[in-house]
Amino acid sequence: MTINPFFKKHGLIKTGIAATILIILAAIPFLAEYERPLKESKLPASAGSFIKSAFPEERISFAKIEIEALRTEYEVFLSNGTKLVFNGKGKWKEIDCKHSSVPAGIIPEQIMDFIIKHGLDPSVQKISIGRKKTEAELSDGTELEFDRRFNLIGFDD
Repeated sequence: MTINPFFKKHGLIKTGIAATILIILAAIPFLAEYERPLKESKLPASAGSFIKSAFPEERISFAKIEIEALRTEYEVFLSNGTKLVFNGKGKWKEIDCKHSSVPAGIIPEQIMDFIIKHGLDPSVQKISIGRKKTEAELSDGTELEFDRRFNLIGFDD
């Protein structure tokens, strides 16, 4: 294989190889996925404040950070078995109270109104908020799914 003299003269082959290596090295952090334990003091301040106000009697048993591509999440496990998931800014995304109920003040008012209006078990064991929907699981196993405007879009008993 012969190399075009123009590329040799202007050093474009070396530059092209260097640019390719640089692009690959720059992309590695964005493709990496990892998780590691985290000290309570390293949680976002808003996550720590939320835990203290919503679960004042509980202590953090374990916390970890998960980094995946461009997304960061924090998982926190409380002494009573509750699992909390926060986004990178410290806003809660999921609360799973395995042995108790999600504190009523956390559940969006529209969801509690729906539960009460329809005579469902008011004890919410798990709630998760996503970009397009919110899901609530009641202690009797009933699962409710709401859109962004809190209209019921799914029901499974």
